[in-house]
Amino acid sequence: MTRRKAPASQSVRPPPTRFDHSLYLIIMRTRSTQQAHGPLPWDLVFFAYTVVIVLGTTLPWHTMDASLQWWRVDWVPFPSDTLQPGMVLDIAVNIIMYLPFGYAGRQWLERKTEALTLTYIVGMAALLACSTEFIQIFNPARCPSSADVIMNALGAALGAWVVVPSRIEKESPAITAQVATRSL
Repeated sequence: MTRRKAPASQSVRPPPTRFDHSLYLIIMRTRSTQQAHGPLPWDLVFFAYTVVIVLGTTLPWHTMDASLQWWRVDWVPFPSDTLQPGMVLDIAVNIIMYLPFGYAGRQWLERKTEALTLTYIVGMAALLACSTEFIQIFNPARCPSSADVIMNALGAALGAWVVVPSRIEKESPAITAQVATRSL
C-alpha cells in the first residue's frame, strides 16, 4: 500500500499533542476559576457552613422517632445547676459553633445591605437554631434546649461583630491610627 502525499497547497497539520494547553485554558476560563485567586465567595461559605451546622446538630438520623417528644425539651434556659462542667462545655460549644456562621454571614451581607446586617445575622442564627432544636425533638439521642438557641444566637452575634473592626480599618486607616494612639 502506498501513501499519497498531500498537495503542496494544503497544509499538513502536525499530529496532536497529548494535551492542548491553549484549548484547556479557553474552556476553563470561568468565573469560578477567576475568583479562585480573588476574595472568598462568602455566600458559598455561609451556606456551606449552614449545612455543616444542620448536619452536626441533627445527627444521628437512625435514632429518629416519628412522635414528638415535647417532654424532653429543656424550656428553662439556665437552670440553677448551670455551672456544672458539662453545662459550661455545652454553652462554650454552642457559642463557638456559631462564630463562623456570624462571621461569614456578615461578610456576605455587608456587600448587599448596610442597614441592620447584625440584626439579620442574629435573626437567621436564631431561626436556624430553633429549626435544628425542633428536629432534635424527634431524636431521643439529642437534648433540645432553649439555652442552645440563646447561645447560638450569641455566638453568631459575636462572629458578626468581629467583622466590624476590620471593615472600619479598611475604610479609614486614619481613624484607627487615632484610636490606637489614644489607647496608649
